[in-house]
Amino acid sequence: MNYPQFDNSCLDHKAASEAFKQGHYAKASKILREAIADSHRTGVIDPLLLNSASGLAERYFEEGNFVRAASLYRSVIQVRTQLLGTDH
Repeated sequence: MNYPQFDNSCLDHKAASEAFKQGHYAKASKILREAIADSHRTGVIDPLLLNSASGLAERYFEEGNFVRAASLYRSVIQVRTQLLGTDH
């Protein structure tokens, strides 16, 4: 079977989730940022990646790491704006 829409986003999501659960936030952040960048290039955006990135941003915010939180939130907002438009 041919699955033209398949990309590595499912694998990225699982890897990021596992890193997040183990407390490896920098690793999870790197995986998510690369996956979001890939999504920009391919045009295939997995909502799970955006949810994971939002969750990690929230964790950074709770820890007081506002710079990292803001950076991730900006990435998520940029992708969601791209998907849903500026009027959403």
